[in-house]
Amino acid sequence: MGKTFTEPGKQSITSLFFSMGLDMSWRLALSVLVPIIGGTLLDKHFKTAPVLLIVGFAVAIAMTVVTIRRTLNLTKELPFVKHPLPHKDYEEDDD
Repeated sequence: MGKTFTEPGKQSITSLFFSMGLDMSWRLALSVLVPIIGGTLLDKHFKTAPVLLIVGFAVAIAMTVVTIRRTLNLTKELPFVKHPLPHKDYEEDDD
């Protein structure tokens, strides 16, 4: 999976995550649909139902895990400014 994003600062964080979400969505759709439809069609051709459908389902699960892992690794490589969580550094008065 090639890096298709522009330089940091050229694209807002919101649009970057939106484009990453769309990218992952179509990859997940293909990862699930192609093996399952392929397994169904091969089962009809070879009359082995549901063996190849189950194999296609297993392949779809593996491809889904790979797609999600790649997207998460790409997200980890992006240079974002990490802001600390807001916290209370004051004492409450007991008035």
